[in-house]
Amino acid sequence: QYHRSEDFMLAEAYYKRALELGPIVPLTLYGLLSLYRQGGKLGEARVIADTILEHWDDPSVRVLVEGKNPILPKP
Repeated sequence: QYHRSEDFMLAEAYYKRALELGPIVPLTLYGLLSLYRQGGKLGEARVIADTILEHWDDPSVRVLVEGKNPILPKP
């Protein structure tokens, strides 16, 4: 958990930099997805979830964006 906004912002900056270096590295994408969900940035989380699903069919991510009560809204 990121209890302080400074921690969240620093983690986000590191993940974004990692994303620039490797745009489809699973560890980076899943980390950023988790960070955005924990931080309440659901729109950004949805974009990352869609990117993950473009490359891998992951049921744990698919359930966040599809089904009766999706957790992440459509962008």
